[in-house]
Amino acid sequence: MIVDDLKKSLYLACFQGKLSVQNNTDSNVEESLNQIIIDKQIDKKEIKKRKINDEHIEAYQLPHTWKWVKMGYLCDVIRGLTFSTSYKEQKSDTILVLRGGNIDSKTEELIYDDNIYVDSSIPNSNQYLKVGDTLIVASSGTKTSVGKSSFIHEVDDNVSFGGFMMVVRPYEQIVNPKYISYQIKMYRNKIINDTNGYISNITNEILNNLMIPLPPIEEQQRIVNKIEMLLDKLNDIKPIEEELNAMKSNFSNDMIKSILNEAYSGEFTFTNEKIDDWNQQNLIKIADIYTGNSISESVKKNKYMNLSDGYNYIATKDLKFDHTFNYNNGVKIPYSESGFKYADKNDILMCIEGGSAGKKIGILSEKVCYGNKLCKFSIISSDILPKYLYYYLQSPVFLKNFYENLSGIIGGVSINKIKNIVIKYPSIEEQKKIIDKIEQLLPLCNDVEKLVNS
Repeated sequence: MIVDDLKKSLYLACFQGKLSVQNNTDSNVEESLNQIIIDKQIDKKEIKKRKINDEHIEAYQLPHTWKWVKMGYLCDVIRGLTFSTSYKEQKSDTILVLRGGNIDSKTEELIYDDNIYVDSSIPNSNQYLKVGDTLIVASSGTKTSVGKSSFIHEVDDNVSFGGFMMVVRPYEQIVNPKYISYQIKMYRNKIINDTNGYISNITNEILNNLMIPLPPIEEQQRIVNKIEMLLDKLNDIKPIEEELNAMKSNFSNDMIKSILNEAYSGEFTFTNEKIDDWNQQNLIKIADIYTGNSISESVKKNKYMNLSDGYNYIATKDLKFDHTFNYNNGVKIPYSESGFKYADKNDILMCIEGGSAGKKIGILSEKVCYGNKLCKFSIISSDILPKYLYYYLQSPVFLKNFYENLSGIIGGVSINKIKNIVIKYPSIEEQKKIIDKIEQLLPLCNDVEKLVNS
């Protein structure tokens, strides 16, 4: 998304010194770093404990008042607590423990849903959250969650964090807490890429060896001010971008619905016929309507796979959302097999059960057998053209009635209810003209979609 890309560009520009002023009156970074090493006793033993290595890679040229520094010299990295028993409700001797789900993925703010509490004797003094901390999801089975972080603006005194979380607690004498928090957000992908294993796990070593550009602390504050001013503007733009993206993604479908709605509401008129003059019938009067046969996977594999002759068997998965069929799926029903229902060329198959109900529909180019979640519409009236019915079954006019009749846990519409849905239709001559008009317009919708997406 544009706003997300702009945020990345903003962070990079700020951390290259392009959006801030370097003042000679600012504190000296080298002196500040040496003092913090003394104050925090980061000697050889502590460096070994933090697993800070000698590798020194400078990603780009910094302003002369800045210095590349490993994060292990600028903060404490603290792992969350482990526990065996937790509670859903707070008690007098318990504390709140934050987990990955307590960080909102979009806003990166803390949310207090599905809270758990543990005995207050479990955390050590470092495992209580403090204002200025950056809370990070350290371990997760998905890389979309790991590395997610939240800056702690405010927090109660009795809040800790779980074992799959970690906290970066900066030394505020040398680094602005928000500055380092924005660094963590910018370098999230690099941090994640350094993790290994099925469960992504950010180790203390990974964070301690993360090289970050360090300006004087006075300039850090100027950078934070600049970032927050520009982020406010970008956040104002984001809802507009999301709305435009939603319009973009739905544009083609909305056009198709509009075309079909007009076609079956009598707006496409090529003769003197008006919709009030059209015939109307229940679907049962104009088509045979049946569901197909279910075949278990074991029977399908042992009896009907890889046969040389037979009718192709179409299951729900073989009918695509683009209205095409996968005829060559390896499943065939022998021509001599009795007990199977068939659908002929120009018959229509529609999914009527499950998440694809009403969304998957196609018109056949060959005779097939078909599954029990698919419904066949086979024209029996000389007053209706197959393609007129095919497009009608995709129109908002039909689908409104279809979805109003959905029922059951998995969502489906019974055959009897479908049979009783009413269809209006003009003369055959008018149907042909409506079909021609639809088939002229629908490819244009696809062309517009390609144009919009490009």
